[in-house]
Amino acid sequence: MFLVDVSVIIVNYNTKDLTINCIRSIFDHTNGINYEVIVVDNASSDGSLTEIENKFPSVITINSQENLGFGRANNLASQYSTGKYLFFLNSDCILIENAIKKMFDYFESQNNSINRIGAIGCLLLDMNRKLNTSYNRFPTPFSQIKRLFIERVNRLFNTHFKLKDRFNYQLDKNYEVDFITGADLFISKDVFTFLNGFDPSFFLYYEETDLQKRMSDNSLKRIILDDVEIIHLEGGSTSRKLSSITIFLNSEFKYMRKHYPVYVYMLYYSIMTILMLPTLFVSSHSKKDKKVFLKMLIRNCKYSIH
Repeated sequence: MFLVDVSVIIVNYNTKDLTINCIRSIFDHTNGINYEVIVVDNASSDGSLTEIENKFPSVITINSQENLGFGRANNLASQYSTGKYLFFLNSDCILIENAIKKMFDYFESQNNSINRIGAIGCLLLDMNRKLNTSYNRFPTPFSQIKRLFIERVNRLFNTHFKLKDRFNYQLDKNYEVDFITGADLFISKDVFTFLNGFDPSFFLYYEETDLQKRMSDNSLKRIILDDVEIIHLEGGSTSRKLSSITIFLNSEFKYMRKHYPVYVYMLYYSIMTILMLPTLFVSSHSKKDKKVFLKMLIRNCKYSIH
C-alpha cells in the first residue's frame, strides 16, 4: 500500500546550497498532490545533512557512511519511499512550476496496457532559460567510436567537424525518446522494483541509460512532456579531468559489455582504447591519474576475455 503519491528522491554529495535551493523550490511550487522528499547524503563533508534537517524538518534524510554513487544511493532511498511513483531529481535542479503534479497526472491518465509507460521526464532549461540536454538516443559502439574519432580529428587538425546531435532531437508533442536525462526521472515504483532498480555496478554515469535500455527491452516507453519545464543548473557540463574521464569511460565500457555481444564489445573496446591512448601523453594530467586510467583500460579488457 502506498502512503503518498510521489516520493521525490535527491542524492546529495557536498552540494549543500544546491540541494537546499532544490528542496525549497519543490515546496514552493508543488501542490495538489501528496508527496514526500527523501535526501540521501553520500558522506558529505560540508555539513549538508545538518543544514537540510534544520531547514526542512519534514524531509526524510538518509546518512550514508560512504559515497555510494548515484545509482546505489537512489536504490537505497527507494527502500525508504512510500510513494506510488518515484521522482529522481538532481540536486542542481530548480522547479519553476507545479512539475511534479503535472507528471503525476500524465502518468495516471496515460499509463495502461496499451501505452505501458516506463518513465517520463520534462524539458530541462539552463540558467538563461534555454533548452538544456533533456533526452538522448541510446549510445551504440559505432556512435561512441564515431564521436571520439571526430573529436580526435578536430583536435589534431584544428577542424570543426560536427556530429548530428543525439540529444534534444526534434520531437512531436509528448513524444517517446530513447532515454531521459537522469536529472529528472519520474517512474512508477512498481516498474522500478520490477527492473531491480539501478544497476549498482555503475558508480556514476550511464546508470539511467542502462535502466531505460532495460525498459526498452521490456517494451516500456520513455516519454518527454514538452509542456513541463525544470531548470537544470549544470546540465551538459562534463569535467575534462582525467579522473572524471576514467569514471565515465569505465561506465561506458560496462554498458557496452552488458548490452552487446562479446565480439562487438571487443572490436569497440580495441578501437576506443587506441583512440584514447593519446590521453596518456597529455602533460596536464598527473602520473597518478594516468596510472589509474591505464589500469581501467586493462581491467576492462580482462573482463571481456573472461
